[in-house]
Amino acid sequence: MNVRRILGLTFALAALPLMEGCRRDGPAERTGEEIDEAVDNAGDELEEAGEKTEDGLEEAGEDVND
Repeated sequence: MNVRRILGLTFALAALPLMEGCRRDGPAERTGEEIDEAVDNAGDELEEAGEKTEDGLEEAGEDVND
C-alpha cells in the first residue's frame, strides 16, 4: 500500500511541471490570438465603411429625388 502511495505521489509531482507548461500560452497560441484580433478589427472596419457608404448613397438618392 505504501508503495502505491509513493508511486502515485511521485507521478503527481513529476506531472506538475507538465501541467504548468499547459497553462502558459506558447508562441503559436499568442500568434493565433493576434490574428483573431486583427481579423475582428478588419471586420469592424469593413462594417463601418459599409455603413458610411450606405449613408452616402442614401443621401445622394435623396438629393436626386429633390
